[in-house]
Parts: sequence; C-alpha cells; structure tokens
Amino acid sequence: MKRIFQFGILMFIAIMAMTSCKEDNSISVTGLNLVNKEDVVVIVTGNTYEVEVSVEPSDATEKGVIWTSSNSGVASVLGGVITANLPGVAEIVATTVDGAKSVSIEVIVTNLAVGIVFESDLKIAIGEKVFPKYGFVPPSAIDKSVRWSSSNEDVATVDASTGEITGVKTGTAIITAVLIADNNVTGSCNVEVLSIPVTDVTLTSKTLSMDIGETATLEYATIPSNADNQDVTWSTSDANIAAVDQLTGLITGIAEGTATITVTTLDGGFTDNCLVTVNATTEFVRVDDNLSDWSGDYLIVFEDATNAYAAPTVFNGALPTGTGAGQLDATLNAMDVKIADGKIVAGAAVNAAKFTITAVDGGYSIRSASGNFIGNSGSANTITAATEFNPASHTNTITISDSNAVISTLGYEGRAMRYNSGAASRRFCFFTASSQQPVALYKLQYPPTP
Repeated sequence: MKRIFQFGILMFIAIMAMTSCKEDNSISVTGLNLVNKEDVVVIVTGNTYEVEVSVEPSDATEKGVIWTSSNSGVASVLGGVITANLPGVAEIVATTVDGAKSVSIEVIVTNLAVGIVFESDLKIAIGEKVFPKYGFVPPSAIDKSVRWSSSNEDVATVDASTGEITGVKTGTAIITAVLIADNNVTGSCNVEVLSIPVTDVTLTSKTLSMDIGETATLEYATIPSNADNQDVTWSTSDANIAAVDQLTGLITGIAEGTATITVTTLDGGFTDNCLVTVNATTEFVRVDDNLSDWSGDYLIVFEDATNAYAAPTVFNGALPTGTGAGQLDATLNAMDVKIADGKIVAGAAVNAAKFTITAVDGGYSIRSASGNFIGNSGSANTITAATEFNPASHTNTITISDSNAVISTLGYEGRAMRYNSGAASRRFCFFTASSQQPVALYKLQYPPTP
C-alpha cells in the first residue's frame, strides 16, 4: 500500500514538471501594428476596405485578433474587411486574443455621386440668365461640387463655378457639369437660344412743338425691352412741314404747320406716332434796302417822326370803322411792340399784325392776317376787305428810292407809303397831304438769324 502511494506522488510530480516545462516555451505578443499605416480612411458607401495588422513578435504563440466597430450601422468589420454601410464615422478596433494589445483606425463613410442628371433641356432668350435644374445619383450623395462648361460660348456662356447660363445669340449649345471629385461623373443638357420677337413699340412723347429750322429726336422703346431686333425706321406725313431722317429719326422743322412722325419696327412692323407742330419763327428783321423778291411775311411798324426807336407800334391789320375807315393809321388800329438792334423782340399778338406779300402778275398783293388787302384801285389807294379784293386792280409795286419815290401804292385817298431819305435812320414813311407817319417794314426770317 505504501508503495502505491509513493508511486502516485511520483506521477504527480512528473506531470507538474511536464506542465511547467510547456508554459515556459510559449511566446507572448508584445505589439500590434497597422500594416496600412493609415489612421483615417474614407470609403464610399457600398465599398469595402481591408485593414491588415502585424503581430510582434512574428513568432508569437497566439497571433489571433478580434475586430470590432464602434458603429456597425456606418461601417461593419469582419476579419479585417470593413464594409461601408451608411454615411458617417466609425472606429474600427483590432485587439489581440489575450486583450493585451490593440490598434484602431477611423473610418469615414461618404456617399459619392456616380451620376449627374438634368431635369430638362432649356430654351432661353438672348440676354436671358438662368440656372439649370439638376440632381445626383444617388440623391444622398455628399460631395456635389461640380465644374461647368459650354460647348459653344458664342451661343451660350456658363459660369464655371455657379452654373449660371447666359444666352448670347440664337443657336444651340451643350452645357456640361463635371464632378470635381471624379471627372468621370458628368451630366449635360442642351440649351437653345431663341430670338425674342417685338410685340409693340411706343414713343415716350406723343406731341412735339418746335420752331422752323429747329431739330429734335424722339425716344422710343420696343416691347419687350430685350427683343432681338430693336431697329426702327422713321417717316413723316408731310416732309414740307417736318422732315425726318429715315434711319436716325432726326426731325427738322421746315414750315409752319403740323405733321405726324411715325416710328416703325423692322421686326413685325409695329408703329407709334407723334404729332409735331412747327411754329413760325417770330424773328422779324428791319428791311432797309430793296429786295429782289418781296414775297414773305412782314410787320408794318409805325415809328416816331424824330426817333425811329421811340414808342413803336404795329398796325394790327384791322379795318377801322367810322372816322378814318380804311386808313393805315397808327392812331386808330395799332399795338405796342419792342424793338432792339433792328429786330422785333417783344410785342402783343404780332401774328395778328402780320402781313403777307405775295407775287402776282404786275406786282405784289399785300394781305393782313385779319384778311384785308392793301392795294391801288384806279387813282385812289385803298384798304379793302378780302371779299372785295381783285388782284388785277389791287396790285402794288414795291421799291426803295432815295428820292422819296413811291415804294408801294399803300394807303387811302392819296396817302402812300414812301421811303424818307432825309430821316436820321433809313425807313419807310407813310405820307399824307399835311403830315407823315414814319413806317418801317420788318420781315420774318426763315430761319432766325444768329
């Protein structure tokens, strides 16, 4: 019995000795390193990335590692292979079996676009600016930075950064967007640039008043304001009253009266009108010498016998009644005027006092604005109403002579308008048997003198 017990003790000692010898031969892990040498990796959703680790020493008895993810919904890991599931951030950790060593790597999962799609092709007008509507595949793509270009910048340009498209001229162009992160990801749309037709035209002024010899232009606007062809032409209803340059629209007053100036668009033939009133000039200049042609408009001005510029009056062209009926007389029918430097500068209703001299056979007819005629009837000089006027018997000769010759058979009962060479200032004088009234002729100038 004693021997059996001793044998058991010997066996236990032998087993323990064998176990102690085996533990002494194992090699422990002293380090764990990333072979990839990256602390952070970016993975596109749906893609995988394999992480390799190295155990030190290379002959360690136990080289196994355990892999874990801080957020398997974003990135899961199996045997060192990381799978990107959803955009986000996760930490992948590798730990030795004995738990003594570990390393980690940060994983950023992104959703990179794989395609760019446009909502539709575009039709824009010249000068119009638009931003195209587009999207990405997949719609949840994170990096959406693109670069823009145009296939034909003569037709349509595009801002390389913002994508704003501008129509330049009629035609077509292809607008392309390229993903900056991946030049292989592109999308494009066709852009057609159309001309914009004119639908109307309007003048800013519907009426215009101007003097003879004056020039003016009218402003106009085509509708819409960005119409492609905004060219117009100009025309006048009466070039003898107001002339207009067909291309520039420059209007020139020709004669007293009214004319309609019309602007017409080349595109569509739309029109608008302006009524132009041309006013006769009111500049009357003193006549001191014979004229080759006396035709024109005049004022008959009564002047003081001793001072040609003192209190002048204008014969108003009306026929007085009663005493002095039919006389050309400053005391019966005249209005005050102001004269300076041989010109009428101010006066009351000078147009009402205006006389028109017209060439007729045998001389001139002289008619006032009120309709009365002055002429020679037989042996008497008369002023007559228009209904009584007979050009054959009421014609006048008009001359200027230094010897008091008759310059016109104007007047009544022997009175005549003569030139008074003896006066301090050369002027016409209206003579009677016992006295004289200095009379001057002032002629309307076309255009006014400078």
